[in-house]
Amino acid sequence: MYVCICNAVREMELRETVQKGARSAEDGYAHLGIDFACAQCRDHAQFVIDDELLKSAAN
Repeated sequence: MYVCICNAVREMELRETVQKGARSAEDGYAHLGIDFACAQCRDHAQFVIDDELLKSAAN
């Protein structure tokens, strides 16, 4: 599923950035080498990152 249409960022890509150290939506986008365009995805991107952090902590 796409999280960001402007930059074509997929949920899976954002989740993978957690393994690279991302802890915020801004970190995730930086790991992908992009920046927010309109930033309407910021809250959802943070939700995806937080969800992945919780899953990682549980394992």
